Amino acid sequence: MNAMSAAQPHSAAALRERDPFAAFVADEVTRAALMRIAAERGWPDSHVLRGGALEAVEILSRMPTPRLIVLDLSDSVDPVLDVTQMANVCEQETRLVALGRTNDIGLFRDLIELGVDDYLLKPISAELLAAAVDKVAKPAAQADGAPRLGRLICVTGARGGAGATSIAVNTAWLIANEQDKRVALVDFDLHFGTAALTLDVEPGKGFADALENPERIDGLFMERTMVRAGDNLFVLAADHALDRDCALGASAVNPLLARLRADFDCVVVDLPRRTALDVPEIVAAADAVVIATDLTLAGMRDALRLVDFVKTQKAGVDVRVVVNRVGQSKKAEMTAADFERSVEARLALSLPFDPAPAAKSARLGRPLAAVAPKCRFVAGLRGLARQLSGYQPAGKAPLWRRLMRRSA
Repeated sequence: MNAMSAAQPHSAAALRERDPFAAFVADEVTRAALMRIAAERGWPDSHVLRGGALEAVEILSRMPTPRLIVLDLSDSVDPVLDVTQMANVCEQETRLVALGRTNDIGLFRDLIELGVDDYLLKPISAELLAAAVDKVAKPAAQADGAPRLGRLICVTGARGGAGATSIAVNTAWLIANEQDKRVALVDFDLHFGTAALTLDVEPGKGFADALENPERIDGLFMERTMVRAGDNLFVLAADHALDRDCALGASAVNPLLARLRADFDCVVVDLPRRTALDVPEIVAAADAVVIATDLTLAGMRDALRLVDFVKTQKAGVDVRVVVNRVGQSKKAEMTAADFERSVEARLALSLPFDPAPAAKSARLGRPLAAVAPKCRFVAGLRGLARQLSGYQPAGKAPLWRRLMRRSA
């Protein structure tokens, strides 16, 4: 089938630069349904073209690709090869919904691994097709059509042993499992990081390649490099040989974070303080920075210095100082009130030392939030995780809106 044949009522010329939507379909029933879906969402129905993967590759190789593509694979001899060729001509932010007649779980998994957002079996009702399009289109763009970026949350420790990794891992787990958000957890301690270990998963292979060859960072590459630690939680970590130099720099970190923020609702970074100083671009990109510390004099000093450092990198950034493991060494601790007076700021949270749940977590190789969801540490962190992610319970209006109603 020729997508540009004389019988075709719509052509590639109708596709404007970085349009929100385009479709390539083989049958008239699906094409008519997609035209209605497009019109209802304010997208030009002329962007629904006749054809399949071959036609899509030919047309899209000559123009910026739309943010969302619906691709009919009904006539594909090798759907996996066709989608791979599509990936070579599509821009990084493009989302893809595939249609086909092959009901095979192996094919479905292969397509998802390649970065396809959904695979729908034909014939498909207009209602199910519309729901699938909306589900994929929602994270692909905001209401104004601008690229959607997930929130970037950095967690660093003012002192070694302050529990920054525990806070980062449990925050990521709570956002992914209790808020139903898609979360990436990144451990930038490439030699001694324990984020993957805490979640009982093996670090993926390829993190070093991504940092050394940032031009390779795309959706497919990240899918193969990250390790799934739950339905919504994905981990990017490494356990590099100690004699291997893994220098980080802005040229690698910037595209990495941009890719992750395009693909995830939240990106939680376990950030060693030395890395924060060496690559300040990470902090500068953050929406929120959590500084974990203890109630010691050294912890107070370094927390204050880190707060000042973060604010110089990004004015107005949300900085939270969290005191962790309160009560572990009572004789060496100052009071929270003395700590606040010294740093001239209120503590965002004080997390108690809870030895029994902590021991259970270490023994099972699972985060505290999973093994002891009601313990004091998790109860305290749960509220902070909601604040950091901007979570609003379903059906509950924001506080400012409820207050306006009350005063009306």
